[in-house]
Amino acid sequence: MEAISAQAEEICIAEFEGFVGLSYDESVLEFNYLAPEETEWDAGGRALLCSVYDPAGEVSGSLRGVERQAGFGVRSNPLGP
Repeated sequence: MEAISAQAEEICIAEFEGFVGLSYDESVLEFNYLAPEETEWDAGGRALLCSVYDPAGEVSGSLRGVERQAGFGVRSNPLGP
């Protein structure tokens, strides 16, 4: 299960910049994901859903291309979700 989670995080981080417009490290936005459980994986399920959110509060509309940057390039939570 840890391998699935690690791969999901790697994929979501890789896709983050193309969607948001900034790298994950530069952005104040966070991500979460839904990945297959171990039993689903064993049955061939490979769907992964990455979602972006603003930890500061609710968002109206899409976060595509918003480029919300942290001050001085420092993330408030360097470990991510």
